[in-house]
Amino acid sequence: AVVSVYTALMLAVTWYCCHKTLKEVPAELIRPKAPTTGKKIFLEYLPFWKKISFLNKVMLRNVFRYYQRMLMMLLGIGGCTALLLTGFGIRDSIVNTVPVQFNEVSVYDMEVYFSEGQSKDDQLAFKEALTGDVSGVHFFYETSVDMDFGYNTSEISMIVSDEGLTGYMHFSQDGVPLPMPGLGEVYLTVGVAEKMGLKTGDTVTIRDADMQMLQLTVGGIYFNHVRNFAVLSPETVEAQWGSRPECQMAYVNAFRGVDIHEVGAKITELDDVLNVSITQDLADNVTKMLDAMNMIVVVVVLFAGALAIIVMYNLTNINITERIREIATIKVLGFRAGESAAYVFKENMLLTGMGMFLGLFAGRWLLEFVMSQIKVDMVWFLPQIDVPSYFYAVVLTILSALLVDFLLYFKLEKINMAEALKSVE
Repeated sequence: AVVSVYTALMLAVTWYCCHKTLKEVPAELIRPKAPTTGKKIFLEYLPFWKKISFLNKVMLRNVFRYYQRMLMMLLGIGGCTALLLTGFGIRDSIVNTVPVQFNEVSVYDMEVYFSEGQSKDDQLAFKEALTGDVSGVHFFYETSVDMDFGYNTSEISMIVSDEGLTGYMHFSQDGVPLPMPGLGEVYLTVGVAEKMGLKTGDTVTIRDADMQMLQLTVGGIYFNHVRNFAVLSPETVEAQWGSRPECQMAYVNAFRGVDIHEVGAKITELDDVLNVSITQDLADNVTKMLDAMNMIVVVVVLFAGALAIIVMYNLTNINITERIREIATIKVLGFRAGESAAYVFKENMLLTGMGMFLGLFAGRWLLEFVMSQIKVDMVWFLPQIDVPSYFYAVVLTILSALLVDFLLYFKLEKINMAEALKSVE
């Protein structure tokens, strides 16, 4: 599909250019293309115009005189800056996922799976067996369920717990902390909410493996990057099922300085413990998985930089070719090499600045679109761009413009003034 659209666009542009040229008479085609008619630009009506130096006035007039080239430069450079910013934004979004998830959202050290539900006596015995090793234990019920909304269905994990869960998982919506959900309410992770088009106040249906149903109102949508959860209170389940499910899982926090893996091994040896998942190991595994996506960032940045150089080189080369008689004239009038180069390249730098300005705004929008298309099972990315990324995008765009100016400087030096000023007639 992408190749087809690209080919269609190229054919359309080629046809338009050929059609426009072939409409002209042969005598006009043989002569050099006449320069664009000079007109007043809007800046000339502003009070500060008289304070601008003569050469800068010429530069500004030339920029707005060739409006087609100006538009192509703005779109080309703006698009390249947007791509660079998108590449760095993807990196920022990926890099920040693990620290935010395991330092700010999931703040427990271990997740313990039991082979059966734990009674109050079982829970007390578990805590006593770990005295001196752990600073806190919270028991809860978790199971895999299907959630229906309209014609959409998604498989997620349902957590049933009391207020104690907030000490091990932090719930926040748009930076505002959330209490535990009320009666008849459910909290959903933002990943599944976006996937299913849910918002606060919607009604969803949850169905477990035994086909028991829960009709719930979405009370909040909280940030969570790894896995998708539906969190509700035991009172909500009891009101619709008639009883509370037994806790068969627990979050565990160890004392500072204690070897987490040694404590995990000790827990594994206890009765009824089926498995122990250490948060740090999960964080390391997610990091390794996300590292593979860094190649996307490298490819986007490299190709965006190359595209910026190609666009600016081609447009600047066309600019010089079409204005070769004008450039030869100013050289005859006594402009030195540096002054001749500045006469042309200052226009490039001005258009580069304008294009970058547009690209920085477009880059944010493009990042949100790209991140919405990156679908990774169990992982949700928050599109974000750190301040240094804006700096890197601007610097790389400016370096690309300077490189193009350096390469084409030698073309300006090779202009033969006598040949350029000869009349075709």
